[in-house]
Amino acid sequence: MRTRSGPSVHLFVPLIVGGLVIASCGGTTPTPPSGEMSFLSGTWNGTLTITRTGEADVSGAVTFTFDVIPQSNRQSLNLRVQSSNSWLPVTATSVVALTPSPDPPGRIGGTGNYASPRGCTGDFVVLANATATSLDGTFTGADCMQGLGRVVFDGTVHLRKR
Repeated sequence: MRTRSGPSVHLFVPLIVGGLVIASCGGTTPTPPSGEMSFLSGTWNGTLTITRTGEADVSGAVTFTFDVIPQSNRQSLNLRVQSSNSWLPVTATSVVALTPSPDPPGRIGGTGNYASPRGCTGDFVVLANATATSLDGTFTGADCMQGLGRVVFDGTVHLRKR
């Protein structure tokens, strides 16, 4: 008595050969992402406007770069800020949290510090609403001592995904 087995190997040979021919003719093999991704991952460009009491507003280019912190459900991200604003030409770092979920839209918030061009360590808070293509919010902080206290500034950021 003969038992039925699965399809014989010779039936799969044409499929395997065909796949190899396609791959060798310029087909590409998809590769998995190198790490966890978020809709925020990558580079965002826009404008940072700084407002200080008694001073004219100062606007300049700013770039935010986000990288997901592994095993955070894509809701904790490292943020690198590169500002070309003439009053705040700095590179700053922060860890931000994305709420309420890892999917857009969401809200980010975090704190960080930077080496001020005025010779101290400045501190900032960033809060922003994020969609899949835009980030709009506040960038406020405290810079070096001047007079009786630290110079406090308010700021706004408006960014678009690159």
